[in-house]
Amino acid sequence: MHRPKGKDLRHGDAASEEPHPIENVAIDWSGTSDSHDESGTAVISDVVIYCPPGADIRSGDRVELPDKDRYRVVGKPARWKSPFTGRTPGVVVKLKAVQGR
Repeated sequence: MHRPKGKDLRHGDAASEEPHPIENVAIDWSGTSDSHDESGTAVISDVVIYCPPGADIRSGDRVELPDKDRYRVVGKPARWKSPFTGRTPGVVVKLKAVQGR
C-alpha cells in the first residue's frame, strides 16, 4: 500500500509516496470492463480486498497487488463491526485501476 505524502499530490508521483505492507489480505478480482470513446480504449479493473481489523488504509491510497498493477482506493474503506457482539472482523476496501487512453 502506498500513501501520498502532503495534501495536494494529484499526479501520483512515486517519489512522494510512503509504502507500507498490509499482511493477510484476501482479494476478490471482481472483474474488468472496456470503455471506448473518442480518446481511445481503456480497461477498467475493479477489485475488492478484505483486510484484517485495524488495517491502515484510507481513501486516496494506492495499492499494489500481486499482479504488480497499482489500484486506487475508491471511497471510504468499510470498517465492519457487529452490532450484536462488537466484534470487528476486518476492513473491506474497493479498488479501481484504469489502463489505457
